[in-house]
Amino acid sequence: MKTIAALDAVLDSIPEFRALEAAETALKKHVAALRAPGGRAPVDLAGEAVAALVAGKPIPEDLGRRAWEEKQRIEFTRAELEIVVGLDNRLRGLKEGALRKGANGAFPILRTMLDNLVTEARPMASLLRGINDAQAAIDAGPDTVKAWSGFNDMASRYREVRSAQYVLTRASAGDTIDIGVGVAGGGVSLSGIFPVWSEIANVTELWPEYTPKRWDDATSVPPWPIEAPGKPFQIKHDRAWFLWVLTTPGVRLWLPTAQELAAGVREQRNEAAQRDGEAMTSQNQQSANAAAAGEIPQPRRREPRRERPDRLVSDDGDVREPGAAAARVNALADIGATQDGEDH
Repeated sequence: MKTIAALDAVLDSIPEFRALEAAETALKKHVAALRAPGGRAPVDLAGEAVAALVAGKPIPEDLGRRAWEEKQRIEFTRAELEIVVGLDNRLRGLKEGALRKGANGAFPILRTMLDNLVTEARPMASLLRGINDAQAAIDAGPDTVKAWSGFNDMASRYREVRSAQYVLTRASAGDTIDIGVGVAGGGVSLSGIFPVWSEIANVTELWPEYTPKRWDDATSVPPWPIEAPGKPFQIKHDRAWFLWVLTTPGVRLWLPTAQELAAGVREQRNEAAQRDGEAMTSQNQQSANAAAAGEIPQPRRREPRRERPDRLVSDDGDVREPGAAAARVNALADIGATQDGEDH
């Protein structure tokens, strides 16, 4: 299993998972040995019989016994393969179960890693405000040059933490998560909700124009960097993204469990939908009144939403405990690979 540094740290905290991982490795070696064509010298009994006859000798007396033994060996190997190949799925299921059970204890490890990273990277990000190329960094001085050259590593470490978070979240939530919408009892795709919402606790405060009905409207642009117009939650964990989350006023970073994530998304979406509904009702009333008076109503200004306490990483790197809306859970990734290339 290919892993990243942050994920290695959380998997090391789950001894049962590591033991099952070692068992899986041993099983794969055993299966490869059974299937290896060079594991045993080929037996050419027919060739031996022909050679004996040509040499004027009788056919070996043990030819039949050896032929029977060779057939039995092949059958035994085939029967063993049928059993051990099936063990792979069983071990994989046990690994997933071990990760699911151990995820609760692994989330605090990731939060500590995020706290330490933010504490280290925030001063660098401050120096890089308005610095768009290496020459600008050189002109700004040696401290800025050091920050410029070292920030890519900070962004890579941040991406690793968030990738490990996705592994833990999927371990406990599966491929779907319940945010109060979608197919009854099925929720929505985790991969569609995880980006942005799992990193920023106050998405709708930063983007007050957001409503669940038009979240993908190309004319409604979020304040954060995106990869393509009309896809506000399709982000890339690169240098630009990490700079944005560290330098944008009001951004509240968090690293929620699956249940905390579901609760946070559900609450913010509901508030945004209610706010939008109130705005439309008011706007319709204004339009009716204006039409009666022959006037054009002015657009209603949205009121800022109230803050919701959640587990956050503050400016000084401290973690604040989640509010009552947040619950505890955790997550899993495909045990065969992690999504370093798959940005969430």
